Amino acid sequence: RIGRVTPIGVTGVLVCGDLVVVGERAGSVTSYPGYFELAPSGGVDRNFFDPATGRVDYVEQLLGELEEEVGLDRSVVVRIETLGVVRELDDPCCDICVRLDLGIDRAALDQALGGTVQPEYARLFSVDRTGLRTFANRHQELLPTSAAILRHLGWIKAG
Repeated sequence: RIGRVTPIGVTGVLVCGDLVVVGERAGSVTSYPGYFELAPSGGVDRNFFDPATGRVDYVEQLLGELEEEVGLDRSVVVRIETLGVVRELDDPCCDICVRLDLGIDRAALDQALGGTVQPEYARLFSVDRTGLRTFANRHQELLPTSAAILRHLGWIKAG
């Protein structure tokens, strides 16, 4: 397929100790309304593309999503690890997956998640990593990209 352009997104795995941040997508979004996904996430904006070098600053994009979607300042991120790229089989979009570890406690995370109001998510919440398998089994509406990342990390079962 020569000449096909693949859209690129970013998906963050936001980790705070043993907690992972999950968002329930709002009913008003155009794709996957009501599904659960790892947050923050979003499409890569052209403002993060440097035409002189041909590089995309996807980490900067994701840190902006962290501030916009989750309400946390980028200064609370203590570790950034690029995990890889995920492509859904039925979707032409690829997501660059990045783990963001936070240097805050559970109370500060809960306060940020409870105080965040923005149109993409009906709600944001944290799930203990040991409870992710149960969460994924109970919620078949887990975004395929998020499920693939969680399987890669070994936090939910493959298949």
